[in-house]
Amino acid sequence: MAMDKAEADYEQASTDTNTAQTLTTAVVNATLAPYTNYTSYTSTYDSTDALIGSFLTKAYFGFMCNENRLAIFKELLSWNVSKIKAEVDENMQFFDHTI
Repeated sequence: MAMDKAEADYEQASTDTNTAQTLTTAVVNATLAPYTNYTSYTSTYDSTDALIGSFLTKAYFGFMCNENRLAIFKELLSWNVSKIKAEVDENMQFFDHTI
């Protein structure tokens, strides 16, 4: 994902209802428009915090053409306490890392 560059700018409308989880999944699955020509990985959410599924990112999230997919993914992950484990079968496993 570090070599995958956005093929266009991405900006959300003020009426968008995408959550941090929706966008994280779209980036990982390569279904978000600027990254659709790249390898898709499976997203599995074993557990999540309250924020990832409810935080509406419309006013806070966007990026420019050529931005690195891994960096965008890390930005989205930074908005919650979910952790990730990349597996050998191209699966990204998300879990709530609370002690």
